[in-house]
Amino acid sequence: MSTISDITLRRCRLFFSLFVFVLIVYALMLVRIQALPPPAATKSALNWRIRREVMPARRGAIYTRDMTPLAISVPHYSICADPYLIRDPDNVAHRLSLLLNMPYEEVRPKLAITKRGRPLRFVWIKRQVTEKIAKAIQAQIKAKTLRGVFIRRECKRVYPSGRLACQVVGFTNVDNVGCEGIEWKWNDVLAGIDGERRQEVNARAEPIPNGYYEERPPVDGKDIILTIDSVIQMHVEKVLRDVMKQADAKGATAVVMDIRTGELLAVANQPDFDLNQYRTSRPECRENKAAHFEYEPGSVFKLIIAAIGLEVGYLTESSRAYCNGNRKIGGMKISCWVSSGHGWQSLSDAIKNSCNVAMAQFAMRIPPDALYKYILKFGFAKRLGSGLPQEAPGWLDPLSTWRSSKIRRANLGYGYGILVTPLQLP
Repeated sequence: MSTISDITLRRCRLFFSLFVFVLIVYALMLVRIQALPPPAATKSALNWRIRREVMPARRGAIYTRDMTPLAISVPHYSICADPYLIRDPDNVAHRLSLLLNMPYEEVRPKLAITKRGRPLRFVWIKRQVTEKIAKAIQAQIKAKTLRGVFIRRECKRVYPSGRLACQVVGFTNVDNVGCEGIEWKWNDVLAGIDGERRQEVNARAEPIPNGYYEERPPVDGKDIILTIDSVIQMHVEKVLRDVMKQADAKGATAVVMDIRTGELLAVANQPDFDLNQYRTSRPECRENKAAHFEYEPGSVFKLIIAAIGLEVGYLTESSRAYCNGNRKIGGMKISCWVSSGHGWQSLSDAIKNSCNVAMAQFAMRIPPDALYKYILKFGFAKRLGSGLPQEAPGWLDPLSTWRSSKIRRANLGYGYGILVTPLQLP
């Protein structure tokens, strides 16, 4: 009898120990669920119940100094979908293809995009549709025939002035990110910061009353006002088109500057393009040659040499040099455009007659250090900080080369041996 009682007692103790162990396990699981942070799987489940909606920031506008709009943002609509919520993708793709005038074969694959074997929670169907199309789709969404399809309000970039200052303004892509011009250079200022709305939804993508909701409002971008005057810009562009036609030229560039302030009143390049149709434009039409085209200035640089010589006191209006048509300097022959020569030339005569030989001699009378210093003071061989993208610095020989080479200094007298941009020499 005692043996049977001992066995029964041991069995009871074992059963009680197992019962206590199970209770402890369940208690620990309860603590983990209620008191500790949720595991990754739980977080993932929560994330699948949260619908995220971007609240786009308004991109800042670009204006001329007289407030003519060059780039503005207008409200638009885009169609997107959550493939996870779409139960009949074939039917939804068919309806969307009819509403959006898109091939079924283009729409259907978008509803089947997966990541790691699971459908994506967000795909674009079509960007920037008309209000009429958006209303038609909204009606079917309300009728629950397009479950999992959503309309997102966006901003489309529009260029009211079309071609005006097109290379200066530049353009954005479909995501409103600057690609060229001011749109690219000052994208961070113009773009702003998008907001976000996060909302808990049920299996039918409907908001859950009193469920999780969080909203971070957008911060709109800032407007930019250029120094360009729209009237002057339009006139300069017209003149360039006429000149190109008359000269049968491939391109032309012009810069108009207020000499009192250094403000750029016009920056024009031809050929140009319509900013609203930038996708069909040729690359050469989009180049802002005024800012990044480098060239040897030639005879117009004679004025710079004369100004430097007068400023440092090594030249006067009565300074004279003789031109017999050519002159050998440093083993190189410099020729004048008048082969017989201009004879004796004062500084003003040399500029008036555009005499290469006389100006080469005048340039050599200016000490290398002074010449180099004042060329830099004029803003050559460095970027001017105009705010335009891809501004080229130009080029100038190092001072050590000038000290050892007479011909380098002589060439500067008539604008050779230096590279400038139209922006540096308007």
